[in-house]
Amino acid sequence: MSVNSLQGNIGKLEQEQSIYQALVNMHRQTMSKYKDLEAMRLGLKELSFLWDTLNEIAFANEIPVEKAVKKFLTDGEEQYDKKIGFNLKLRDCELRSIA
Repeated sequence: MSVNSLQGNIGKLEQEQSIYQALVNMHRQTMSKYKDLEAMRLGLKELSFLWDTLNEIAFANEIPVEKAVKKFLTDGEEQYDKKIGFNLKLRDCELRSIA
């Protein structure tokens, strides 16, 4: 083999190594997010259930899945605020009845 041929091989290998390193980094990020979800008790089974539910919501309402996801999250935010306020009122009532 000639020096030029070997240098060409080195260049190709360096390019492949760069591509593989980018893939490894991407998979590390994915695994990190997956571990975060697992810590919240949201494994593959729960995520699949959530995805299936959102697809059913979209189908039943004849809307795109993306819109169903957005509405689901928006509703969750709005209802969360209401729920927190309700729980605080309940706790205040309980404290008043004790006093």
